[in-house]
This record gives sequence, structure tokens and C-alpha cells, in this order.
Amino acid sequence: MPINRLGAYSWLLATPLFLAANVTTGIAWRYPSFSWATNNISDLGNVTCGLWDTTRPREVCSPWHAAMNSSTIATGILLALGVLFTWSAVGGGAATRATQVLTLAGAGGYVLAGAYPADVNENNHFLAALLILRVG
Repeated sequence: MPINRLGAYSWLLATPLFLAANVTTGIAWRYPSFSWATNNISDLGNVTCGLWDTTRPREVCSPWHAAMNSSTIATGILLALGVLFTWSAVGGGAATRATQVLTLAGAGGYVLAGAYPADVNENNHFLAALLILRVG
């Protein structure tokens, strides 16, 4: 199998993996239950239970945080592999290379977010969020 096809499969796997982890981890919450309206996605990866955030306080308790953080890291790895394995197949040019580099930075953000949950290292988690939401 050509390596660029492996890259495409990596991209195809990344999104459903991340979404499935979000949904299953959110469903695992009991008290309080996870709310897509009031909780942040980062709450799914928090490793401790308790009151979180002074500006918008909310109870956070994610029993499957390890699954969420692992899948977030795996998503970042899959995105990066997708870029690296399709690097030469998508052609050249400044726009293509910029897109590839920015996608790699976003992939790095996923790895950082999973490795540093918000309640463990808020600064690194914030950097990860910037890489995912602004750069990637």
C-alpha cells in the first residue's frame, strides 16, 4: 500500500476517533452530567473532580478522562501522520506547504492538550488550544 494512502486513512480515522471519545466520555459523566452547553470540551479530560473555573464556575468530574486524553493524543498523531505521509503526494507551492505546516502545528496542539489536561497544566493546555483553534 502506498504511504500516501496510509496518510489519507490516518486523516479518515482521526475525526471519528475524536468524536467517539468525546461522546462516550461525556456519556460516562454521572454527577454532574456533562452538558455541551455549559461545559468545555477540555472538561472531558480533567483528571480531578471539583469546581473548575472562577469566571464561569462549573462542577467537573470526568471518570473516563484517561480515554479522552489518550484519544486526543492519538488524534494528534494521526493528523500529523496524515500530513507527513501525504507530503509529496499533494504537490508543492507556498499555500500547500503553509497548510501542511499549520496542520502539523494543530496536530501538535492535540498531543499537548491530551498530555496536559487543563487541571494539570493550564498554561500548556491553553497553548494547545491556541494551536488547535487558531493555527490548525
